[in-house]
Amino acid sequence: MSKTEKVKTRPSATNFQHWFLLHPQLKFPDKMADTTEPTPPVQPSQTSHVALKDDATAERNQTETTTETTSETTSETNTAPEPARIAMAPPSLAGDDAALAKLAALINSIYTVDQAGIVRADYRRTNSARLAAMVRSGELAVAWSSPSSSSSEQETEIVLGCVAIHNHTSPSEDSHAHAYVAEFAMLACDPRFRGTGTGRALVLFAEAHARGALGAEIMLCELLAPASWEHPFKARLEAWYARMGYRFVATKTDVAARWPRLAQFLVTESEYRVFEKALV
Repeated sequence: MSKTEKVKTRPSATNFQHWFLLHPQLKFPDKMADTTEPTPPVQPSQTSHVALKDDATAERNQTETTTETTSETTSETNTAPEPARIAMAPPSLAGDDAALAKLAALINSIYTVDQAGIVRADYRRTNSARLAAMVRSGELAVAWSSPSSSSSEQETEIVLGCVAIHNHTSPSEDSHAHAYVAEFAMLACDPRFRGTGTGRALVLFAEAHARGALGAEIMLCELLAPASWEHPFKARLEAWYARMGYRFVATKTDVAARWPRLAQFLVTESEYRVFEKALV
């Protein structure tokens, strides 16, 4: 990736072959990305196992077109499971079409809500093919946990969320780059467990992986937001990034040129805000 162009400034406002065989049951919930802090750092794990389960909720996710943004965490969403376990997705996931479809449905339903008022409700953030490509290239991490002991649900592992980790550039690849750069993207968390620190744990895992496995010195993240008005959820997310140690560095206004597929679904003039954090 070429060096980030500073257009303008603004105030900061490995491998588990039996991964699925060992855990044939899994639940996929509804929507919305985690916007809260907490829980201690999670380091990359090499001994984790995840699986996927058919669920009526997952089927609803595939057709979810809600256009309202959930703004507050309720008592129901704070029923915390056991602490999240996070690991890079194993290669076997790339060949499991059903599992990928359910994960894509979860991510898309979350983004449908989070980006209401910015993109059309029929916009899909990802699909099975893109997820499979990320798994094959070692760019997707997954968080999961068992239900709490007080849960009335059948004891089974639950997917809590995921995050993509991209290795962008190094000084040798780009004469303008001054450091090894990675980026986390597509951060998605089960909305029922907001307030339990899953989002924070996923970002900390991404940072640890980028620093340890990829040798990255800087972590980037980008935030799609309206160019001329404040989106409540995006404003909260931007503030959360700041609390996580990320600082605003640039704005990308050429959305149509950089992301032509996304541009077709925009319903308001938008921009990408770039944030970075030093990892060393």
